Amino acid sequence: MKKIFIFLALLSILIFVICCKDKTPTGPEFTSQIVIPDIEILKPLRGEKLIIYNSYTFNWKVSDAIKNKITHFNLLLSRDGGANFDYMQNNGEYSSYISPSSRSWEWIVAPPTTNKAKAKIIRRINRIF
Repeated sequence: MKKIFIFLALLSILIFVICCKDKTPTGPEFTSQIVIPDIEILKPLRGEKLIIYNSYTFNWKVSDAIKNKITHFNLLLSRDGGANFDYMQNNGEYSSYISPSSRSWEWIVAPPTTNKAKAKIIRRINRIF
């Protein structure tokens, strides 16, 4: 009985090694983008796969109609298809307050992996009442 258990354990390890050989662990795979009419996310693209612990730059553009009204941006990431969003962190900086003149934000891709990632950028504007 012990020999069968050891054999099955070694066989499962061998199968794992064969299946996972030469695969780089990937981070989020972006399934779609959430679009706000006056902001367009340029990167990441739908289906783009990010590599864990590698640097990645998010890019967006803003319509001329609102660019002078923006106070800051929030960049958020969902790993569950958009049910929950959270700020990203990079070297102690959070994506919760990005300069109004910025059109990009660099991120070191952090685990966990997912194939349901979505990025969302929110623009905060001055409103005069």
